[in-house]
Parts: sequence; structure tokens; C-alpha cells
Amino acid sequence: MFEIGNTLREARLRRGIDIADCESATKIRAKYLRALEEEQFDVLPGTTYVKGFLRTYAEFLALDGRLVLDEYESRFLGRNDHGHPEGDPARRRARRRRSREGRVLLIAASIVLLAAIGLWVGFADSPGAGRSAQETSQLAVVFSAAGQRETYLEVRTAGPEGNTLFTPGSLPPGQSRTVTAAAPIWVHVGDGSGLRVSVNGRQVATPSGKTEFIILSGGRIQPSTTP
Repeated sequence: MFEIGNTLREARLRRGIDIADCESATKIRAKYLRALEEEQFDVLPGTTYVKGFLRTYAEFLALDGRLVLDEYESRFLGRNDHGHPEGDPARRRARRRRSREGRVLLIAASIVLLAAIGLWVGFADSPGAGRSAQETSQLAVVFSAAGQRETYLEVRTAGPEGNTLFTPGSLPPGQSRTVTAAAPIWVHVGDGSGLRVSVNGRQVATPSGKTEFIILSGGRIQPSTTP
């Protein structure tokens, strides 16, 4: 092991030349040549410049440039487990800066994604979107005869011309029928006071007397508009 700076300075003095002569011959600024001789390598712009200037200066002074570079890398750069230089402080700072910038971008992207999800959920929960989803939701409706007499019942999809869900006829006392279909469900009942209706396990109130009504999503009851 040898002192790089002393080796360079002694070689220059042995040849009897000053820094100005070296600057003129190597095209390396005098302040950088002095920094090399004083081993103040942080004065130079970066590791690439240090290595290039060291090699040029050493070979100008008739020294072994490769030997000088090896000494510099061994003493000032350090080596990782694979034997490669780890880089100068400026390069490490740049890597840390890029790492911080990457984390900031990742956080920003996460915020944008969460905001987008929030907007989508908000749209899905909005009244218009809710009605669209509900109108096509499946309903499990249980019709039960609650009185002591038979109750006339007719159940169809959508309206009086829809598909039959319960064949028009009487529902005996104490009996019940279950239909499953997408809302809306049209119902014609001979005596609403003698009919008990539950939708998806929740009992709902129905009009009394001979009437027609529609079961909407969520178990909402709406009078039929058909004549």
C-alpha cells in the first residue's frame, strides 16, 4: 500500500516540473491536480473524473496508472461482496434520492387508486345506480293465508301479462307459497287483509281488500297502475 498523493507529488518533483506545466500537458485544471496530490478527491465532480484524472496524471508522470487506480479503488471506494466498487458518496446520495422519489411516486399512485375506488363505490351507492341494481335483484317472496278463509291469489313477473309465478287460484288458510324472481313482481289478491307477505325474510305491509300491487326491490310495495 502506498500514499497516492505523495507518490504523485514526488514523481512530479523528481521530474522538476510544476503544477502549471502539468496542467498544460494533461489538460487537467491545476486545482484538480493539487486535489489529487493532497488526496482531496471530493473536490472533483465524481468518481469517474477522479479515476480518469488519476490515470492520466500518473501516466504523464511515468507511473503505473493501473496500479494507482487499484490503490484508489481499494482505499477510497471499498468493494462489495462481488468485488465491485460500491461508488462514491455522490453516487450513493443519488441512489438514495432516486429511492425517495420512487417511494413518493408509489404513495401518490396509491392515493390516486384509492380515490378512484372511492369514486366507484360512491357511484355504486348513488340513488340512480342503486335503483338500477335493485330493479334486477332476486326476491324470495312468501305468501301466507293469515285469515280463516281461502284467499284468491295471482302472482306474475312484471305485470298482469307477465310469466306466471303462482297459478291464479285460492290459497287455503294456514298455507303458504314461495316464489323467487327478479323484481318487480305483480300480485293480484282477493282480500289483502287475509294475506301475509314477507320479502327476503322481512315481513311487509300490503293493501287490504281486493287489490293489485307490485313488489319492488327491497320489499317496497307499490299499487299497480294497470286498469
